[in-house]
Amino acid sequence: MCPNKTGFKAIDMLVRFLFEMYTLIFLGRKHSGIQVRDKIITGTLALWIAKLYKKPFFYWMSYPFPEEDLQNCKYNKASFGLLRLLFLTVRGNLTRYLLRKVLLPCASHVFVQSENMLSGLVSQGVPRHLMTAVPMCVDLDEYQNIDETVSIDDRLLGRRVVGYLGGLDRIRGLDFLLTSFALLHKKMPLSILLLIGDSHNNSDTDWLKQKAKELEIENDVIFTGWLPRQSAQVMLQSAEIGVNTIPNNTVFNWSSPTKVVEYAVLGIPSVVTDNPSQSQFIEESGAGICVEYDEVKFANALQEIFSKTELVKEMSANGKNFVAKSRNYKTISEEISSVYCSYALT
Repeated sequence: MCPNKTGFKAIDMLVRFLFEMYTLIFLGRKHSGIQVRDKIITGTLALWIAKLYKKPFFYWMSYPFPEEDLQNCKYNKASFGLLRLLFLTVRGNLTRYLLRKVLLPCASHVFVQSENMLSGLVSQGVPRHLMTAVPMCVDLDEYQNIDETVSIDDRLLGRRVVGYLGGLDRIRGLDFLLTSFALLHKKMPLSILLLIGDSHNNSDTDWLKQKAKELEIENDVIFTGWLPRQSAQVMLQSAEIGVNTIPNNTVFNWSSPTKVVEYAVLGIPSVVTDNPSQSQFIEESGAGICVEYDEVKFANALQEIFSKTELVKEMSANGKNFVAKSRNYKTISEEISSVYCSYALT
């Protein structure tokens, strides 16, 4: 177990890195293979340790973190200081180089988060047969044991709730969601937007709150902040519709959003924008509506679901059934296990 945090971010990062190196060097020899998830610099060193010990090396890429660093520089020029912008620029370019030129080409096998990410990496020269796409799934047992005694915010009582679960960082472009909701609210004054989550930078959340004020919906948007996982799940159940609006860029087009799967397992229909993974999920599951990245069309889709009770029931059943069959960890673990077995791991 990694030592406790000291309260100083730079020191914590160094301690964590040294602990990871200690673990790899002294324990890597004892195991049948070495795997690293998303830690690009640690992964690069782990790759050479695996080669030294003649062990297969697996890399799990769940998110394009180098591109996120570079996009954050673009979206947060005004709020980030010069040193932070410089750090993210250097880290983004360095980790992108290591990922593309060292880690992915030299790994024994790479697990990626979506078929779109897999296709993108193939176009960059990574052999398709050395990759397996593992989309986001859920633990069904976790959702069958939700504590119903957690209280719901009184502000939601008697309202038509649109729910969002996740980060509020500026890079996610949630001003689009606020604008869409403002259009809906003009037609449906009882609607209310529930934002469960927060940003990693307080300025990003403040920016969204200011945007809500400008749109004159500040009294109809609830910002919960970060909540314990089970509390968030219970509160989310008050929503009639779950939403996810994703900008069209490399960061999110390669992702496999967890939100829509979590909405579906709770029986909540989704309205989402046409991110590749979301489009595929909605098409295969029938658990919601996918629209173009357009505020008016998004608002109209929300209104359509609110007005059709039978459609809600159908989408709710579709989502639960699809997740149970295709997007639970018990099912996907069999495929992952077969990949490990192909490398004779014992």
